[in-house]
Amino acid sequence: WSGAAAQDAGTVRKVALRVSSRGQAAMVVVDRGERDQVRRGDMVTFFPRAGGSFRGVVVKASERSAVVGLQDERAVLPPGTRGEVDVPESRFAPRQPSPETKPKTATEPGTEGTGKWRNKDESWKPGMPLLGAQRPLRPAERGATLSGRVFLIGDLTRTHDSFANSFLRAGTSLRVENPFGHGGGIKFDGEFDHRTEQNENEGNDLLVRSLSYFHGGTRFDATRWEIGRFLQHGVPELQVLDGAEWGMRRRNGDRFGASAGFMPQPDDDFESGKDFQLAVYYEWVSGTAEELVVTGALQKTFHSGRADRDLLLGKIRYLPADAWQLNGAVWLDIYDGKDKVKSRDFDVSQAWVTLTRQWGGSGVDVTFRRAVFPEMLRWEFQPLLAQDLADSYFNRLSLGGWQSGKSGRRLHGEVGVWQSQADTGGFGEAGISIPDVVAGARVDFTGFATLGEFTSDAGVRISCTQMRADGGWDLLYEVAYRHYDNYPSTLDDLIQHRLRVARSFRTDTGWDCSVRGEAHLFDEDFAWTLGVYLQRGF
Repeated sequence: WSGAAAQDAGTVRKVALRVSSRGQAAMVVVDRGERDQVRRGDMVTFFPRAGGSFRGVVVKASERSAVVGLQDERAVLPPGTRGEVDVPESRFAPRQPSPETKPKTATEPGTEGTGKWRNKDESWKPGMPLLGAQRPLRPAERGATLSGRVFLIGDLTRTHDSFANSFLRAGTSLRVENPFGHGGGIKFDGEFDHRTEQNENEGNDLLVRSLSYFHGGTRFDATRWEIGRFLQHGVPELQVLDGAEWGMRRRNGDRFGASAGFMPQPDDDFESGKDFQLAVYYEWVSGTAEELVVTGALQKTFHSGRADRDLLLGKIRYLPADAWQLNGAVWLDIYDGKDKVKSRDFDVSQAWVTLTRQWGGSGVDVTFRRAVFPEMLRWEFQPLLAQDLADSYFNRLSLGGWQSGKSGRRLHGEVGVWQSQADTGGFGEAGISIPDVVAGARVDFTGFATLGEFTSDAGVRISCTQMRADGGWDLLYEVAYRHYDNYPSTLDDLIQHRLRVARSFRTDTGWDCSVRGEAHLFDEDFAWTLGVYLQRGF
């Protein structure tokens, strides 16, 4: 977000969020939206369970959810991954009533000083809005506008005496409103990628992540359609589409629609043409406030002309103002008995459910996550053995909480258990975040531990964040002890060190810049990364 969003170091509020689902093209869907004052262009930081952090930018915000584009397209953030979005404090400030002023009115000749109105606005009646008689401007009547961003992202990584995984990305995201005078819009998202592959060979890719024309979906037009390459609007979890989507909003707020087209491969080339999909969805809402929203979608795919995946997707969102809130999504794969490995009629290939309760600056959440490899012809995963495809699964249940005091101190913690086909274990962490420790910086001390059947870990993570008028500093140091069971005594205990230093800059002209350095020492293996992120919104 631009420097205009934050005028001083105290204008940013960290709003907690969770990843609700993963999309394609380095994008995830989170459970916070415009209702939580999240807007397009806001910066998001994710904290995966494995450690470290990943940055992203909100590319689309709806009422109760948002789509975040990740800076590191290699990042894998499963549903349930926690994060924080930086929201300017000014968005939460109550609107101040404007001071009453006496309007300057035009007077008729010869009536100067009499106080008579020339235009009495006789069409206005008591009880009507002040602008009730004014006709609102339609999208087709507005002038054409252009908004978007340009960005440059680069990582230079050195590990195992090579520069594997180094990359450079440069691109732009554009949105043109009403380009032809009919009220629609054009969206474009493209980039150039240069990367050093694992074999030390350099490769270049020119990717068009989205290029589409859309129309409708406003309060003046209940029907919305889009054609081209785009992330599906009705149900983003159905991924990116090369085709067309149509949707309609009913008078009671319910929405339904359908889509058809090819699905690009989720890899570095984004090739399309092999996987065709048909999908329909229906979204039911309760009341005008839409506190309860239930969505169901059915997707049928074909790989190179052969029938492939039958997916039933369900979502629920229950967000009352002062009560327990529920967010969840379930991916149910339906099998017809002709699959080679899956013998069941159906399988929950992915599920994510979070139950949250907040009291002011405190809260608690319970999260369950499940992941299973679905059997399909489409290439979305690395090649798997038949036994792994049949038996692999992962379940995770966690309980987290946080409490903020009047002094600004924040206590936080999380405990949980996991289970897979090969391992069972538990984990826990607890920490305290203290404001204004040094030069206005906030320091967080967190201890963590995991216990599995074959490994165990324990460590401490220290992070320091200082917000400034022109950006901020981020420091992180982590040290962890890892023990391997049934290993020789000379190899069963290892120490891991991680260090990260980052500096971000903002300008009032809309430029954002972040530079960072990271170092990772795992026993005797050392790796380092130098990264830069440059963005300008307009």
